[in-house]
Amino acid sequence: MSASDQIDLPKNLAKGGSTGRILFNHLAILCCWVGLWEIGSRAGFIDPLFFPRPSDILLGFWRLYITQGNIWFHLGLTMAEVAAGFIAGSLLGIGLAFVVGLSDTLRRFLKP
Repeated sequence: MSASDQIDLPKNLAKGGSTGRILFNHLAILCCWVGLWEIGSRAGFIDPLFFPRPSDILLGFWRLYITQGNIWFHLGLTMAEVAAGFIAGSLLGIGLAFVVGLSDTLRRFLKP
């Protein structure tokens, strides 16, 4: 049994059909969903607070990357916060493990 026998391919791909039609269908579905999302948001069916319009999202990306160019500041700040949280959590975990390792009473209390 070869590797291709184990994979269930769609019939048109198994017969050597083109992937262009499948790609077109997937892109058409994506465009329809995004279009319905935009229309639903503008018509008031979708709350823009929870699901902002796709056009507003693209505008935000345009502002961050092109107009203001301050995305690197925000990414750097986020990475610093992630590193600080990791270090704080690691130090707290190691410290608590050290204390539990030294105290028989605490170890018996926390033992599952």
